[in-house]
Amino acid sequence: IMQQTVKLCKQYNIAVGAHPGLPDIQGFGRGEIEMSSEEMTAMTRCQVGALTAFLDAEGLPLHHVKPHGVLYGMMYRDEDVCRA
Repeated sequence: IMQQTVKLCKQYNIAVGAHPGLPDIQGFGRGEIEMSSEEMTAMTRCQVGALTAFLDAEGLPLHHVKPHGVLYGMMYRDEDVCRA
């Protein structure tokens, strides 16, 4: 899905951004999950890194990163989460 989406964005000249979220599969990223700073950093790097690999393959830059769902609120409320 990511590869095809990136190809379509390239075709239509659309900027691509990452939308990392918590591993809350049942709640689609809307359920708060307690994680250490190290876990939060690794999770974000994994998600953003996966998209970056597809972008690199198409010669496109990563335009932005915007946290998904409850992760956005957690970052707003907790500086440690934001720094992770």
